[in-house]
Amino acid sequence: ICTDDESDSVDLAYDFGDGNSGSTPCSTLPGESVTLFHTYSTPGTYEFEVFIVDGHGGSAESQIAEDVIANNPPEIQLSTLLSDVYLVGSETAFDAYCYDNESDIVILTVNFGDGNTDTIPCPADRASTGISHIYYSTGQYQVTAYAVDEHGAVSNEVALWILIHDPFIKGKGNISTIRGGRFLDEAEHFIDAKFEFAAKYKQSV
Repeated sequence: ICTDDESDSVDLAYDFGDGNSGSTPCSTLPGESVTLFHTYSTPGTYEFEVFIVDGHGGSAESQIAEDVIANNPPEIQLSTLLSDVYLVGSETAFDAYCYDNESDIVILTVNFGDGNTDTIPCPADRASTGISHIYYSTGQYQVTAYAVDEHGAVSNEVALWILIHDPFIKGKGNISTIRGGRFLDEAEHFIDAKFEFAAKYKQSV
């Protein structure tokens, strides 16, 4: 709040102590305050100064020392085992790694790309977090994740694509030749032909 007993026009000059400064007119309404906003990019202690100057050269000065703590957004990584085959109805495993340089509490939100999300706290010891999800339809899904710390700083969003398959059928069997189908063995005896097989089939979509 800056006032002048003679009702002169008054300007408020300010210096944030980090190389940034400026000025703004004070309100002419009695008791109305002036609000200043500034973002510091580096943590430290800064001396904030304000100067009040009226239209006739009269001035006043005030100084405030402020401790500024920088809050960086959390870091996040998301991965899965690319060698795995992910199937409908089975658990799909992800590995998330999120941490905060200021040791803030961090909450991780994962969107699985099928309309489902999950929100979990990140470990304080920077350990990875195991996440699992079950898909009920085949297809390709984009999985995204981001983290938010206790002060509201938001990480960059990370993403990966995952392909969900139908289940596979595994089996064994044998095929015999048609009746009368024969071949000579090493002793030159005629015997029926019989073939063994092991196969892996994928169901049609």
